[in-house]
Amino acid sequence: MRRKYPRLPNGYGSIRFLGAARSRPYAVQPPEKDSAQQKVLCYVSDWMIGFAVLTAWHAGTYYPGLEDEIYKRTRSNINGNNPEELCKRMIRDYSRMNHRRSGCTVGEIYELFMDWKYGESAARLLSPESRAATEAAFELLRPYHSRLMDDITIHEWQNRMNRLGKQYSRSTVRNAVGLVKNLYSYAVPRELCRKDFGRYVVMPRTRPEQHYEPFTDEELSVLWRSREDPVVKMILIMCYSGFRVSAYIQADFETNLEEGYFRGGVKTETGRNRTVPIHSAIMPLVKSVCEDGHTVWFTGKSISQFRRDMKTTLRRLGLKEKTPHSCRHTFSRLCESYGAREADRKRMLGHSFGNDITNGVYGHRTLEELRAEIEKIKAPDGSSQ
Repeated sequence: MRRKYPRLPNGYGSIRFLGAARSRPYAVQPPEKDSAQQKVLCYVSDWMIGFAVLTAWHAGTYYPGLEDEIYKRTRSNINGNNPEELCKRMIRDYSRMNHRRSGCTVGEIYELFMDWKYGESAARLLSPESRAATEAAFELLRPYHSRLMDDITIHEWQNRMNRLGKQYSRSTVRNAVGLVKNLYSYAVPRELCRKDFGRYVVMPRTRPEQHYEPFTDEELSVLWRSREDPVVKMILIMCYSGFRVSAYIQADFETNLEEGYFRGGVKTETGRNRTVPIHSAIMPLVKSVCEDGHTVWFTGKSISQFRRDMKTTLRRLGLKEKTPHSCRHTFSRLCESYGAREADRKRMLGHSFGNDITNGVYGHRTLEELRAEIEKIKAPDGSSQ
């Protein structure tokens, strides 16, 4: 009675018995998707040799005649209880096969993906802010940087996203989820990994969104009375110009004292390279932070250090703690409170007009027209001119 052998995994190939009358009764065939290229790899005398040949084929080490070499090396052990040579070869090829299939780590795939998306040969030019957001999202995946992509389960990915949801805002976690999906979308068709788990990663619940509370008129009055303080000076400049905190330190951010405007911006297409008139109330403050034609923002410190200084200063003045982004919200509130045109408020904040083609495409405003709108804002204690 012919010995029964285990069923091979799907997609592994087949070893067909052709009849006992043949000297090599087993036909070794690759998986069906490749059978059109090569119907039969070889004919062998023993099922185990055929299995070794298929394993070598998957590992990329098979060559015509390998079956004869395997037979010569193992013939004394084929029918015995200890086929050591055959087992060693199969283990070696199986390890090589797995490395070949799952050889790319998350970090390696990320590097290839970044070059494809942001490199010189990228399909389209993306903003530095887009790249920075992707890099920040990758940093959140740090525990998996050195892991093989195919070794990470859907449960691990989802657990990671769930943990991030408890620590970070919705937009931050959304970037991390999006990056995981993008890495799989890039890797799978390029055969850098086998399974697309990215499609199953879902957006978790996140911590409540942080709402940035603007300064009130009473709080602004306190700040104006302390405007000689370097930190307060910067806070007031931000409250009456409306740029994001990172915009002020960009290399292309322009402070034109002669014509009285700021030009710059970050993050979005509409937010970059926009012009905002310098409100007359803060012009003396802006001039005071200029040294030898250069503007010294945040008292020459980093943004993170300025945040700490701002927190300490507001506490010393008896005011509620706020962040630099609260200054941008304050500018928006002031524009609205003092009747600046809604379209001009969006222009100066760098907000998109969306489907409003009239303002978004055909709206054109001069510097002086914008100045007339921003000067509607009255600074406390008569600081505006």
